[in-house]
Amino acid sequence: MRYFQDPQSNTCATCIRNSTSPAAVPYGPGGCPENFVFEQREVCATPPSEGSFQQTDGVELARCSSLGAGWVTSRTIPQGCTANTSSGTVVLEATKYVCTACVPAPVVKQWEEFAGPFNRVCRGAGPTDNNPSYFEVRQKVPSVEACQALCLEELGEEGCKGIEFNRNSKRCELWKRKEGIWAFSYPQWEGFTCLRYGWPGKFLNPVNGGLDQACRGAGGQNSAGFYVVEAVRHMEDCRARCVAAPICKGLEFSKGRCEIWHSEVVTSEAKAGFECLRYEQTCMLPPREFLVQACDVWLRLRYLLTQKAHKDIQIPNEEGDDGVSEDEAPEDEESESTEHIMEFMDKLQKMDKSHLSEAQRKKMEEEKKKKRLQALKFKMRQSWLKRLHAVLRHSWDLLSPQTRASLLSYAATDCGTGFRQIVEEAMHDQRDLEMIEETGINGFLARHLSSLALGLAEGTRCVTWQAEHAYERLGRRP
Repeated sequence: MRYFQDPQSNTCATCIRNSTSPAAVPYGPGGCPENFVFEQREVCATPPSEGSFQQTDGVELARCSSLGAGWVTSRTIPQGCTANTSSGTVVLEATKYVCTACVPAPVVKQWEEFAGPFNRVCRGAGPTDNNPSYFEVRQKVPSVEACQALCLEELGEEGCKGIEFNRNSKRCELWKRKEGIWAFSYPQWEGFTCLRYGWPGKFLNPVNGGLDQACRGAGGQNSAGFYVVEAVRHMEDCRARCVAAPICKGLEFSKGRCEIWHSEVVTSEAKAGFECLRYEQTCMLPPREFLVQACDVWLRLRYLLTQKAHKDIQIPNEEGDDGVSEDEAPEDEESESTEHIMEFMDKLQKMDKSHLSEAQRKKMEEEKKKKRLQALKFKMRQSWLKRLHAVLRHSWDLLSPQTRASLLSYAATDCGTGFRQIVEEAMHDQRDLEMIEETGINGFLARHLSSLALGLAEGTRCVTWQAEHAYERLGRRP
């Protein structure tokens, strides 16, 4: 079951404020919602006139309603249990209530796709970190499922941190890196899959909004016995360590510091520069701050792609010399497609140039060179966009219609009508990736926003890390 805030009034319609999931929901004829399980409890109650009593048969002295929202009385048993006075001398019969509810299913270790169901290879501490000590290689493994089974069989529940599998070569890597898998890379060849095993990161949800919140245990306590501290640079590194930990109930991240909580994260305390996430097997819309930050990051990234993506890139000329840089190349017209440019060049090639003067031929060659540069740059832009677009392009399809509608409303509120149009266009973009230009950037922006709603990238630091990763793919830093 999913819970959403009403983006128009900024109030909760079917959720608890500040991204807190309910402890229980009513058990109905259709059974329990997704990620909830059925639970039954028995309680006893005595008439108020009888005084204060203590239970003797191991059940609570209460009514179903006192267990919290979502608990419903399914059966009443008069005189179903006994209660003694505090002195223990008087025995009275009390009514027993059988209470039912659907409670959040406990989070268990499981497999999850890392960085999307696309061509990805696993990496350790960064996109280039592929230390052979992180994994063991098995050849001629028939399927990704067989690779998963080998990991659990040979490394065990605690030792197996994930797998990398290639469906073409049948090569299987059993990942055992203690800190887990937090980075990925784009392989040169096709057929790769990267899967993590552990506490599923998709269920790490922000506590009281997540940002500027420090995790606290029962009663607001902050004991060093609640967690293990590790040094990290990025939020995603902290998340990966939580996923890979023997026990992880949640995490707290601040600059350079990651707390892996093995005790329950009950609440949080406002503290600048901190982020607090805990495991809740529900999927909730993040607070407005995440969407605002994402909007800003990706609008800036969009500008980079359209204006500066090929700065300092050397494009060889026809004679094969050192090439012409972007600074020396003429400005291309965004409206001209590769097809039109190539059509022009084809006509130019077939023209009879014998009657032209030297100046005219030189001008024609310069025009040809200009068009060729435009075609090459356009093709390179498509290649960059294809890679960037693929990072999280699956996220939008995983969202429910309600979440999509909420994202559109947030985009309209926080980024203006122009950004709303961008997201709407991306929703209906079914064109081939090779045809991506502006639409491709739009789709990338929208799908990255949706990844936040899925809980895949909570927090501004995570968004910043992903933006940095995108910049690195372009060979530039923000």
